[in-house]
Amino acid sequence: MAIPLNDSSMMIWANASHQRPDDWIAVTRNVCEKGLVLPFICFGLFGNLFTFIVLCRYPQKTTTQVLLQGIVVTDWLSLFSTLLLRTLRQVVPGYSQTAFFLHGFRWLYPCVYIFRFAAAWLTVLLTRDRFIAVQYPLAAQRLCTLYRTYLLMCVMLACTLIFSLPRFFEMHVIDSSVGLQIRSTDLLTHRGYTLGYRIVAYLLFMYLIPMLFMIVLNTGLLSSLRRANRRRQHLVQTPLDGSADRHSVLSRLSKVQRSSQRSQQNTSTTTIVITIVFICAICNCTAMVAHFLWSVETSFLEFQNLKNLRRVISTLSNMLVTLNCAINFVIYCLCSRNFRRISLETFLRMHKCMVSERPPTFSSTRPLSNTLPMRLMSYDGDVVHSGLASDQKEN
Repeated sequence: MAIPLNDSSMMIWANASHQRPDDWIAVTRNVCEKGLVLPFICFGLFGNLFTFIVLCRYPQKTTTQVLLQGIVVTDWLSLFSTLLLRTLRQVVPGYSQTAFFLHGFRWLYPCVYIFRFAAAWLTVLLTRDRFIAVQYPLAAQRLCTLYRTYLLMCVMLACTLIFSLPRFFEMHVIDSSVGLQIRSTDLLTHRGYTLGYRIVAYLLFMYLIPMLFMIVLNTGLLSSLRRANRRRQHLVQTPLDGSADRHSVLSRLSKVQRSSQRSQQNTSTTTIVITIVFICAICNCTAMVAHFLWSVETSFLEFQNLKNLRRVISTLSNMLVTLNCAINFVIYCLCSRNFRRISLETFLRMHKCMVSERPPTFSSTRPLSNTLPMRLMSYDGDVVHSGLASDQKEN
């Protein structure tokens, strides 16, 4: 559901780690990272982990559930990458100059694109799955099977790895006289590579095509949801025939009840998908603009005057996409009664397990043998409660 980082915020060269005190954009970004993004990340890491546990505890595994689990996993990985690559630079002084960050950045930076690509196309698969289930319920039993869903996810992941492979050759770490530094390779600054891959191909397959699919399918879901609500209202409000017998009345009420339950389940699932797609589309727009500006600024010197505009948009995009990754748990709780019920059961079970692991404590100073009564069983099956002689009462 999410696109966690922005190119312009991740690509921090060795000589760009020290910002001028009067750089208001850098100050604003620092405040946003510490005051907004860091709390979002902490909430999202725990929330997505708990959401994944809840989704695994559903009694019946469905294709929608599997796709939601995949989105939650990619969002968690995206938030964790955001924490390591961007947020800790603002929180921990000198973090961007450590060997851990520089070498980790070298390999984790391309992985972020894999998480982005996977999250975008998992959302497309989720929208497609729900569209078929709502519009063509009979064909859904054949098209939306677990085997087909896992197969589509594997194909999507393979295509994602192949498409993101050039990212591993865009940067390298060098050991200069001033220490380790991250430097761009000739591939990253090549104009043909920037135009063909980073701008045209990436904008098409990462933003435009997925957004087009999601908008079209989401529009169909909205219209289907409205039609289902009208049918349910018509079924409930249709008056009964006065000459109908008791059996007909009970059959009609049972039909209305079953239809209402199925409609509520379908509506909650469809509402979750619509909300996810809507938020993803908003975050995609800001991330797409920031990615385009940064790609142009990197390879074309005549567009260096766009730097401040790009930094402002990327700061806004970073907050939106981080929030997008972190609110899965909130969306599911607001839209699904079943998710709220299983979440409460999971929380109570986890709390019970934590309490049971604590060592027992006794407030009394009396010996243990003097405080615990014994249960004795006689030969005739009667249970006799006995304590110490000092605690017994004579009949």
